[in-house]
Amino acid sequence: TVRQSLPYDHGRICGSGRKPARMKLRLLDFNVWSGLTYLGLWKMGRYDGPDLASQRETAMITQIRMLDPDIVCLHELNPVYTRAKLLARTLDMNCYAHLHLAGIRLGPVGMPWNLAEGDAIFVRRSIGVRILGREQLSGGRVGRHSSWNFADATQILGAAVQLGGVEIPVF
Repeated sequence: TVRQSLPYDHGRICGSGRKPARMKLRLLDFNVWSGLTYLGLWKMGRYDGPDLASQRETAMITQIRMLDPDIVCLHELNPVYTRAKLLARTLDMNCYAHLHLAGIRLGPVGMPWNLAEGDAIFVRRSIGVRILGREQLSGGRVGRHSSWNFADATQILGAAVQLGGVEIPVF
């Protein structure tokens, strides 16, 4: 459990008998929904057009800025690396992203050509972060820049943030 992995017991710093300073950590977890129909061999269909997709992206960025979280976890980003890089720059956050669903792909070339979905963890630049890695939970072979999967694939991404001398895992 998370409590067991943190270096304190029941609100006290190990062995010191004193309570740590109270800190806030604001986390936002959101499935952005890729907008794909998941049907098509060469190209996946879309439920939304470019105008609606752009409106959804703008609304999401506005809401994230309004909520002002320290950590943002986004799911179903498509294309994952392009959108994660753009969002990290727009939100001024560090980012760790990984592909999880892409059909047959080697680098930027694949089929369906518009499927390169994944997840990302964004962390405020003022907070220290250490990447814990990625574990694939289901689906065919999916690597950082290649894949061979024909069904849904799930994964878990992990990072550890440092806050007030405590390392907190985020998945």
